[in-house]
Amino acid sequence: MPAMSDYRRALSPGGTFFFTVVTYERQPLFHNAEARHHLRAVLEECKSQWPFTIEAMVLLPDHLHTLWTLPNVAVSPHLGGQSDGARDRQWRLYRENVRRFVAGEPLLCVVNKQKGY
Repeated sequence: MPAMSDYRRALSPGGTFFFTVVTYERQPLFHNAEARHHLRAVLEECKSQWPFTIEAMVLLPDHLHTLWTLPNVAVSPHLGGQSDGARDRQWRLYRENVRRFVAGEPLLCVVNKQKGY
């Protein structure tokens, strides 16, 4: 796994993202028609306040997979846990990027679509 400072992140206007949501203790919550109705209602309410497009969704009893296009989203790495020194590396990168931004210098760890990351 690359060091935290090697991860790429940036604002990605109009980016499309895949993610998975798993129910608590893998309870088959979405097997229930009422739960699916509530999920649909919550998604529609959220979309009315923060517009996004659901490109695709697979709903299974204990989890869902979905593909969304979001108008503005900050991309950051998935962290299953913190390693020793990760927080310090994150703050160093944050402070360095603030310094670079103020100085008009290129930022570190910016998404480069031409390079594929």
